[in-house]
This record gives sequence, C-alpha cells and structure tokens, in this order.
Amino acid sequence: MIDLAIIGGGPAGLSAGLYATRGGIKNVVLFEKGMPGGQITGSSEIENYPGVKEIKSGLDFMEPWQEQCFRFGLKHEMAEVSMVSKKGDAFIITQSDGKVLEAKAVIFAAGGRPKRSGVKGEN
Repeated sequence: MIDLAIIGGGPAGLSAGLYATRGGIKNVVLFEKGMPGGQITGSSEIENYPGVKEIKSGLDFMEPWQEQCFRFGLKHEMAEVSMVSKKGDAFIITQSDGKVLEAKAVIFAAGGRPKRSGVKGEN
C-alpha cells in the first residue's frame, strides 16, 4: 500500500512530494502521465517567478525540481489516473490502463488549463 499518492506532476504536485518525503513519509508516489513538470514546461520563457534571475524555458525551469524531489525518494508512476475512490480507510487509485493500487492518503494536484478569452491576437 502506498503511504501517499499525489495525482499531478506540476509545481504543486512536485512541491507536495518534496515536503512529504523530506518530512519522513517513506512511500510517496507521484502519478503523472508524462514527465513531471506540468503546464509550465510548455512555456517558452519564465521571467516573472520569484528567485529566478535569468529568463528560462519552462522545461529548464522545472528540471531541477524533478531532480530534487527524486533525490529525496519521491517515486514517479508514469500513468494516468482515471478514478480515485474510498474503500474503508484506503483510497483506491484506478489507472486508465486498469491497474488498481491502494493508498493511505491522496493529494489531488492535477492543475488546470488556461482559459481562452477569444480576443484578437491571443494566440
């Protein structure tokens, strides 16, 4: 049984994984269907994030986050979660491929999508 399942691998999911593993939780699994990093990895320029001195791509910005989290023991399951349910004291994690796992706790950090305004020049 997983101690903590984190659904979503963007900045919120990675931060949750980092603090959980550094806080002593042993079996922490991050579920992200692709490489961790989230929506920000698609950004061509990050220039307004606190503590970032030079302009970086979203991919370059998120790379050290992954390295740090994995160094502290966060595990990555490259899978899409299709459903989370509760059975007794356990959470049931169902993946889109049909694989089912149990977890003691779940953090849902799946993020979102930017909303389009429809104004001329938005793209």
